[in-house]
Amino acid sequence: MAQQLAHHTVSGCNTRMGDLMGSGTISGPTEDSFGSLLELTWNGKKPVELKEDGTRSFIEDGDELTLAGWC
Repeated sequence: MAQQLAHHTVSGCNTRMGDLMGSGTISGPTEDSFGSLLELTWNGKKPVELKEDGTRSFIEDGDELTLAGWC
């Protein structure tokens, strides 16, 4: 994370108390541990089934997303 902060600020971008930085999707080597839509759909080649509205390979206009996390 220290290197990420250095890359972020070297060009003059300021950071302040409370700023959040993400390091990317944490995924595993098997299909049941994939962490992004891009991985889950094999780069859009294998759409995922939705509870409603059919399938998706990528997020579409009008889609509603719920993001949850913990730390």
